[in-house]
Amino acid sequence: MEIPDVHGELTLQMPAWNALYQIRDFSSHVQQVEAFADGQKIAIEKLDKLTWQVKASGTITVKYATFWDDVGPFNSQLNAEHAFINPAMILLYVPDRRGETCLIGLTEVPQEWKVATAAVPFTTYAGNVGATSSFQSFEAKSFDTLADSPIEV
Repeated sequence: MEIPDVHGELTLQMPAWNALYQIRDFSSHVQQVEAFADGQKIAIEKLDKLTWQVKASGTITVKYATFWDDVGPFNSQLNAEHAFINPAMILLYVPDRRGETCLIGLTEVPQEWKVATAAVPFTTYAGNVGATSSFQSFEAKSFDTLADSPIEV
């Protein structure tokens, strides 16, 4: 996750809901959270089970691992054969910037796999990624639009 134009402090959150209108604990699947300011590793503090905070300025990059392998339309499934991404379950967001345009990139997508989403296609690139994979990115007008745009791969 890359967030430009941060000034002093950045708060990140994980949604606690999805289409079932239930409070769910998506953050329990988030591991190994790291933050970087202009390429330098910085401290990131977990404030509660849904919220993280960084104190820095510039372009902030946040990296984390997530594990999901649950079937069904209200879950996410990421494995070697298939990916169904429910963005509200996987992606962190910046609460005070959730109305901004969001770009999401899918890296190392096997060439024979197809990608479908309600988000607007932005780029498909197979160049330097490798002979057997591609990079595809999509944009949404806001985080809420992205959260409502499942991705089937």
